Amino acid sequence: MNIKAIAGKIGMDYDAVLEDYCGDVVFLGERLMAFPSSTSLDNLSVPLKVSDYETLRTEAKRLRKASGKVGLTELETACRALEKAEGPDIQLAYNKVEDLYNTTVAVLTGKR
Repeated sequence: MNIKAIAGKIGMDYDAVLEDYCGDVVFLGERLMAFPSSTSLDNLSVPLKVSDYETLRTEAKRLRKASGKVGLTELETACRALEKAEGPDIQLAYNKVEDLYNTTVAVLTGKR
């Protein structure tokens, strides 16, 4: 996987995250490839469907942290917004997270 080539597609600041990984491109690649199997959008969509906003915020925080660990800054920012969203903004914030998550997973799994 050429991480630098896909960084823009997945909302990653390549140089910053590579610095966080002390230049270890192989380890970063391994962590990125594990991201789709170690996270799930269901953890957000299910609580949203049943209006369990406390669980939704908890799961958004988990996804935010997982995203941040591999430098997915756009997804991390969207998750932070979901954590803070209220009322009708919750659905809008979720939609942004869903779109970024699905795009990221599609790119990382070679489906996009």
